[in-house]
Amino acid sequence: MKRKFDAKLFDNPPRPGKGSVLLFDTKTTGLAMRVPAKGTPALQIVARDPAGIERRVTFASVVPHGAITPDGRKLDLEGIRTAAVAARDLVRRGAMLATPTTLAAIGGTTLREAMELHVSGRLASGKLQGRAAEEYRQHVARYFSDWAGRPLALITRAEVNDRHREIGEAHGRYAANAAFRTFRAAYRRAERLDPSLPKCPVIAIDWFEETRRDPGLREGDLPLIISRIRALPNPIRRDFYEFVLFTGMRRGAAASVNVEEVNFKRGVLFVPNPKGGAKKQFELPLADHVVELLERRVVENKGIAGADNVFVFPAHSACGHITEPKERALGFSPHALRHVFTTVAGAAGVPLYQIKLLTNHSLPKFDVTLGYMWPSADQLRPCVEAVAARILRAGATPELGLTKRGDTHQIDTSPST
Repeated sequence: MKRKFDAKLFDNPPRPGKGSVLLFDTKTTGLAMRVPAKGTPALQIVARDPAGIERRVTFASVVPHGAITPDGRKLDLEGIRTAAVAARDLVRRGAMLATPTTLAAIGGTTLREAMELHVSGRLASGKLQGRAAEEYRQHVARYFSDWAGRPLALITRAEVNDRHREIGEAHGRYAANAAFRTFRAAYRRAERLDPSLPKCPVIAIDWFEETRRDPGLREGDLPLIISRIRALPNPIRRDFYEFVLFTGMRRGAAASVNVEEVNFKRGVLFVPNPKGGAKKQFELPLADHVVELLERRVVENKGIAGADNVFVFPAHSACGHITEPKERALGFSPHALRHVFTTVAGAAGVPLYQIKLLTNHSLPKFDVTLGYMWPSADQLRPCVEAVAARILRAGATPELGLTKRGDTHQIDTSPST
């Protein structure tokens, strides 16, 4: 008999005159409530195992407004359906359900719940930004959609090992490792609330070897880099790439620079929300060449994006600035120029500590003294001027990128700009 599972049914299940009646939920396949003439009604999952044999497994007792699992977990209607799907999956895969441990796990924290717990906590603490949080959620949607509603305790080591290999074959070793680092982080967050969880199954993984990606650009490639940037037909893109080359900023932070964040008089850019969140906001000194570039960019933008534009690198996008500024014709990405900036800085004699500050890299946690040292933007200015001078020498002209800048008509300011 099919019935809609709702609060009314759980509060007052219909009792038969004798024996018992099996009521099936109209929404969740296989979810049933066995109601005896006397005694406590129970929730069951009815499904066929791999041999085609119908199995009925009881996983919770009915109480007013919900159910209770063998280990005392209280489930609401949504939790009941989630647990039922997990139990049904286990039966269909031929897994044993008879042990109290497995039955108890059915009502436990799911992977989706663990991920939200992890993401929301890190967002609240400022350790995670919105874009990174969305990437974490995307890992669940892209690689673990069939596990999302399953309790963590029912995800086995063998499954984790197989899935890691499958992702590696289909999407690459970096994607596989990243996906399971995210999985592990969510699992460990759930463990802090539920110490009864089994050891994280990621222990079964043989991690793929990873090597730092090499963009293949060296300081000796600067003449080629500069000539390709100069050849870009779109002046906004040209200035963006040149800006990244001379500052070493990350793509997202550079693309979203607001005019109000630039102090042209001091030659300083305020970076309010870099990687790591607002707590890592800092002032970045700008070489004179970069200040001149930004001044000219702001003036030209008035004829492109209008007087109300607030971004240095505007586009007709939802956010108002360029979002995906990759240029295939260049043969390198904006992030590759960050590598070049760091390399040139080292060659120019800039100390490693100053390079870390300029590129907003994390400082070594083991060095207490470095935690007390916070040079001002003015103190770091000689460093960026030294890098700029070295780049300009490689370009053989102080007017790098300033040619072909009068043709500001017919400019493509689409979101892909």
